[in-house]
Amino acid sequence: MAVAQSLSVVYCPNPLRPAGERQHKTVALQKGDTVQSIVERLGLHDTPLSVTLGGCRLSAVGRRATRVRDGDVLVLQQVAGVEAATVAAKLVMYAEVSYGTALAIGTVLAFAANTAIAMALSAVASSLTRPSGSSSQQSDNTPAVYGVEGGSNSSRPYEPLLLVLGEHRVFPDYASRPFAEFVLDPTTKTDVINNTPATEMRQHPPFSVTAGNPVAPWVQIATDDQYTYYGDNAARTYTSSEQGKVSQPHTFVVRRSASGTATVATYEDYLILTDAQQSFQWTPAIDNTTNVSGATASGCRYVKTGNLVQIMGTVTFTVIASGAIEFRLSPPTTVSFANESDVAGQFNDTWSVTGRVYALTGTSTIPSLRFNGQASSAGNKTVSFTATYYAPSEGG
Repeated sequence: MAVAQSLSVVYCPNPLRPAGERQHKTVALQKGDTVQSIVERLGLHDTPLSVTLGGCRLSAVGRRATRVRDGDVLVLQQVAGVEAATVAAKLVMYAEVSYGTALAIGTVLAFAANTAIAMALSAVASSLTRPSGSSSQQSDNTPAVYGVEGGSNSSRPYEPLLLVLGEHRVFPDYASRPFAEFVLDPTTKTDVINNTPATEMRQHPPFSVTAGNPVAPWVQIATDDQYTYYGDNAARTYTSSEQGKVSQPHTFVVRRSASGTATVATYEDYLILTDAQQSFQWTPAIDNTTNVSGATASGCRYVKTGNLVQIMGTVTFTVIASGAIEFRLSPPTTVSFANESDVAGQFNDTWSVTGRVYALTGTSTIPSLRFNGQASSAGNKTVSFTATYYAPSEGG
């Protein structure tokens, strides 16, 4: 897409204070544009102007003949006075004289009017800025330079540089427009809130496995179908803006695959990774309670979603005689049940054994998952079970 061509226009509407009310405009160029067409497009064709293009002052004829280009800078300075052409046009319109006669009369009248206006403005400027009192004139021998804005440094873009001949008190222009710069205060210090740094750098200890066992300080904390997880036993306590005081049993966790590939993460990342759904193996303790013997468990797993724990697996045992049977398993997490209904589940084999799973209340140290059912015959039995319980204070 072509970029539209344009030029910058600096318009100073106040003859007394050219820098005080300066306006900057960007005008889009049309084909064949001249300086005069730009002035007319801005609605300034009837305004007495001093026109400068690229640092060169243009006459009325030069405005019509000079074309503008992309990127040019056009400075329009309004002047106090009357243009001869304007006076001539009004004489032709109202006095019914020829244009040549009107132009000659207009030139004389414009010169007289401009001279009177210039003298009046000079008198106003001098009265506004002249120092008062004779003492100041005696103590300061420097020639007075008057200006409506007084003596001060200023920024004057696109204006010619100052030329000083002789010895004068001058106020040079700024090399650029003033700008604000923000510099950090080196005396400022950052306070650590609650003695908890914003960032903390730590290095995990070396990890290795010998004869299937991790080398200290690493200890196994969990396992699943693909990985075994090891913690570094470096307890850490810190303050969190969301959770308050947090205590973790490990700082780093290593996840090791069956092929021996190990990756390291923080304990917090480990919790995020596994908290959504933790699936682990566990080997329960078993009590042969009623009418059973030699009970053993296999393939026992649990899935934890938040504080909800689902267990599954198989148990093989011998039924001594047909009738009521009961055996107990320890749960995969440390939990104390308040009601029998805190655990809900069932177990059965192909056809001869069925029963339900519920809680043994008031203990967390002995097997507290009760398997109670009926066996239609004696002998060796293998049953599958599933159960679910809520563990708000489980230890993992």
